[in-house]
Amino acid sequence: MAIGDAAAAAGLVVYGSDQDRSLGYQNDNQRGDDVAAVMARTDALEAAALNPPLFSAYRGAAQNVGSNTWSVIASDRFTVEVNRGFASWANGGLVVSRAGVYEVSCHVEFLGDDYNQVGCQLTVNTSSPDTDNTLCKGEVMGSGSGSHNGGPTGFGMRRLAVGDVVRMLVLQTNTNDNVWSYGPSKPDLGWTMRWVTA
Repeated sequence: MAIGDAAAAAGLVVYGSDQDRSLGYQNDNQRGDDVAAVMARTDALEAAALNPPLFSAYRGAAQNVGSNTWSVIASDRFTVEVNRGFASWANGGLVVSRAGVYEVSCHVEFLGDDYNQVGCQLTVNTSSPDTDNTLCKGEVMGSGSGSHNGGPTGFGMRRLAVGDVVRMLVLQTNTNDNVWSYGPSKPDLGWTMRWVTA
């Protein structure tokens, strides 16, 4: 391959041996502009690939949840493993700062009661469950008699916009209307979000 063939194949201007030598500085500047354009695209790709928004949190402290009531889990009930690239995290709401498609997941486990139902959801821009603004959802049903555990997981992939507020809701329904917190271990409460693509 001759010098300049690769540049020509990539759509860049190439210069013949018959060019006016006094215009060499213009040729150099043109090639500098070409390089600068590539650098700008590379910077954007590196920013997207190397530092995508990422959030992972697990159980930190107990929160009482009434029977048969979807409840938002407060921010201070979590221990945050990583929180990168989100605008804010407070009052149970995680605020999106980069638009795109996200992988999202939630998990909760309640232990040792006569559960009829246990559930978790991630919602966007609402504290209400079971709407079109539910990003992912997991539910398990129990017999309502005897002592057993319920530990659903929800997973989804959804598009989010800058400024969207994501919350985690949990549900436990038991025969005796007892108030319970989720289990005492780190894996008994979990929430993850990962930016995938624009």
